[in-house]
Order: sequence, then structure tokens, then C-alpha cells
Amino acid sequence: MSDDVTYTRNTKTAAWIPENTVIETEQQAGGEHRQVVAVRNPDDGTPLDVDVTASALPTGAATSAKQDVQITAEQAIQALLNGTGGLKFVDEAGALYGVKHIDNKPRVVTTPYGYQLVDGGISGHSVLYKFGSNPDVGIAQETIWTEGGLYDWAGVDAAAGIVKVSSTSLQDAAGGTGALTCTIYGLSTAGAEQNEAITLTGQTAVNSTLQYSRVNRIICNTAGTNGANVGKIYVGTGAVASGVPAVKWAVVEANQNQTLMSLWTVPAGKTLYVTSALVSTNGNKGSQISFYVRPSGGLFLIKTRIYTFSNPVYLNFENPFVVPAGSDIDCRGTATATGAAFGITFSGWYE
Repeated sequence: MSDDVTYTRNTKTAAWIPENTVIETEQQAGGEHRQVVAVRNPDDGTPLDVDVTASALPTGAATSAKQDVQITAEQAIQALLNGTGGLKFVDEAGALYGVKHIDNKPRVVTTPYGYQLVDGGISGHSVLYKFGSNPDVGIAQETIWTEGGLYDWAGVDAAAGIVKVSSTSLQDAAGGTGALTCTIYGLSTAGAEQNEAITLTGQTAVNSTLQYSRVNRIICNTAGTNGANVGKIYVGTGAVASGVPAVKWAVVEANQNQTLMSLWTVPAGKTLYVTSALVSTNGNKGSQISFYVRPSGGLFLIKTRIYTFSNPVYLNFENPFVVPAGSDIDCRGTATATGAAFGITFSGWYE
């Protein structure tokens, strides 16, 4: 037909339509408008299997109307094979995007899963890197935290609510040389993650604003000329004497600026995947280290046990062990004689 047009490709048109494709039209509305009725093969004139759908004419249109032309999946694939077509990806917002390349070679970077977690590139996932030490373990089992002895889980369970923050030194206060402020990180009474900043007042306890069921970490934020806390900083409950609470939830040793506690509680609605652990001791006393997990409402169960004789032990869990929401983790150690120092680190992610 004399009114037919041929397709000419340019930078603004679809690459998958072959050059010189015939677009057949017919007269509409008394000759005022034209309607696409077929798209024909440029080689032999046969109609292509194209869904041609007419769009409504815009108000006041005089000579043209928008046409929607779609090709079949087979035609799209053929366009790719013969080099006249291409692909784009769709992101989570529905926007199209291409693939970066160098000299037409795709630029591909495979980032390890753990790196993506640390970079915050995986939504809803958080990295856990927990470490602690105990400088003096003997034949009786102790939690690996700087306070020594077994952690008082029963005391903490019974005292959920407002906690008290204090120091054993008067220097950990405004005008002093020690720590001035710190942040406590823990779980609400409903098990949700939360934290708050505390201004220290030496041996006088400061009540938290939030209520807690667990305190997983303390970090000092600002300090005087000493550059670190002078005394032990405690978070706890019960009566406080000279800065020491009756029930000790967490402790920062002098000059350490943060807790060293190999224990942690999984937040509500989350699951922890432990991927690795590192165990070390400073002596040749023969040491036993146990990773305990207590499910919410259950008992402490051993997840793994390591024996070491002065050499550090690294554990890589190819299949991470899973710790459900609300579970408590308590790393404990024993030695064949007193004076063994332990350090334990465990890491993974939770989602």
C-alpha cells in the first residue's frame, strides 16, 4: 500500500525490530487518521505474529494516534540470536537497568556473602561478632567474661526492667579523668533490640530510661584525660555498693572501654546463624571450652566442645549452627589448674 511505512532504526527506537520492516496501515475516521493493521517481514512480506492493539485517540488529535506494538517471546529470542535485540534487567522497584561492561565484556564482581552483610547490602540481615575473655579460669567451669565465675542468668531473668549503670571509680564522671558517657546495648522486655546513652556519675548509679531483659554490650563513648574508664563500669540491678550492683548484667574492666563477654541473646523474631569461632588460651594447662545454648524456656545444651593445650583453635562451621529467637548463648571454660586465661570469639549473622 502506498500509505505503508518502513521501520528505520535509530538510537531512540527498539533494536529488536529488523530494519525495513513494513508497517501496514489503513485509513480510519474518514481519512483523518491511520491505524496500524499489520507488521510484515521485510524479506518476503509475510505478516509477523505481532499483537497490534489500537490506543484511544487523544482529545483533539488531528493526524495521528499512538499505537502499541508487541512481539512474541519467540521473536524476542530470535532478535537476540541474530544480534538485533538485547536484554535489560528489572530492579526491585520495577525500573530497567543494563549490565556494566568493559569493551562489551560484562563486568562481573562476585562478593562473598559475609562482605555483603558487613556492607549492609542484604536487607534485614545483621552481622554478629561477639568476643570475650576470662583472665583466671580453674577447674570449676566459668563463663568467658572478665568478671569471672558463671553468669547469673537466673538473677537477670528475675530482674527484667530498669537497670542501673555505675562505676567503681569516682573518676568516671563529669570533671573526672575517666569515662564520661557510655552506651548500653540490649533487649527490651519484649526481646527487641534497643540501646541508650548514659551519662556516668561515678559510684552513684544512674537508672536507665528503657527497660531491659538482657544487656549484651557496653561501650564507652567519651572520656577525660585518661582516655578510658578508670574503674569497672557495671550495668546491673539490686542494691549498689561502691558502684557494684547486687546482680551483675554486664561489666567493662578498667581501661578497656567496652565489655568482653562471650555471651549473647538472640532478639525476638530473629534467627542467629553461627558460622565461625576462635578459641585461645595463654597456658599449657589443658583446657576445655563449651558453647552452650539455652532455647527460650529450656535448658542450656552443649552445641560444641573444644579441647586445647596452649594452641588457638579456629572453627569454621561449613553448615552454620542455628540459634532460635530468644535463645541465650554462654561460652564456658575449665582448665586442669588455676590461672588459665581464655579468649573466645564467635561470629555469624542474624535475620
